[in-house]
Amino acid sequence: MCSVKKIYNISYIEAEFGILDLVNQVREFLERNVYETANDPQLAAKRIVSDATVQAYTSLEIPVPSQDVDDNNAYQLQHVRTTGDKTWQRGEPRRDAVWVRITEMKLRAESEKCNIRGYNGQVIGLLNAVFILRGKSQEIYKLAHITRLNWIGNGKPGGPEGMSFLGKFTGREGQNMVWVQAIEGPAHLIPLEPSWN
Repeated sequence: MCSVKKIYNISYIEAEFGILDLVNQVREFLERNVYETANDPQLAAKRIVSDATVQAYTSLEIPVPSQDVDDNNAYQLQHVRTTGDKTWQRGEPRRDAVWVRITEMKLRAESEKCNIRGYNGQVIGLLNAVFILRGKSQEIYKLAHITRLNWIGNGKPGGPEGMSFLGKFTGREGQNMVWVQAIEGPAHLIPLEPSWN
């Protein structure tokens, strides 16, 4: 993680980044992915969410394999950014698209009810927030919030340009907490509508 680090609580991030119901989304994610074997998962997750301090970030550095070098161990850092409701370089707010591997985590119940279509175990989402949750007992959770995009039609890239078509979920099922380490790289999208993000 990089860029400006600010200390908040989760409610402040909810307002700063324009994410509805973030407190409950974080609590539910921790219940399902961290405290699922605790005696009372809801109480354990509620405790960490209410007591934790939060460090928010506006960008994330992701090591991706270098296309310019023949060495399989060569990586380069790529940056993905999110500005919440604030403008990016005097323009529109920025929420970069990212590839997220979802096979190792349990998403919110609304998401599991809908047909999650991915490509090689990954989905594409718009990055809404990146933050570290620090509990009073030294727990540290590196989290991100995304708005998941859904493949329209066949999810397999096709045509001479190798493109797929995506649409944004409009309900709660598209809003997901994910582990930061599950973000595998930037997704390069070409918007077909002027204001899609």
